[in-house]
Amino acid sequence: MILYRVLFPSLLSMLAVGVYATFERRGVTDLLWVAPLYPIGLHYLNNSFAVLSSVVLATASEATQLLASDLFGVLILLLGVALLAIVIVRHDIAESLHREPFLFLRGIL
Repeated sequence: MILYRVLFPSLLSMLAVGVYATFERRGVTDLLWVAPLYPIGLHYLNNSFAVLSSVVLATASEATQLLASDLFGVLILLLGVALLAIVIVRHDIAESLHREPFLFLRGIL
């Protein structure tokens, strides 16, 4: 559990900084403000799961609660690592992953 508590925020920080640095280096300055979008989303999912699972699994055994928490933790870490790998290796995909949310948010802000 302590390892997860260290890995998760570290991974999200690396992801946000990696996206920002990639966009800055490539000159995609219009997307700089949406660089932390996916880390914020992953953090929201993690916190939402913690609250919902504690309510839904309140009557479940401790082993079931621990299994659900561990599986979700592994899933969210794998998703974060996949996004970080895309940012490091495939800059064009990282840009396209951020372009649509940028256009959507720009339209409502």
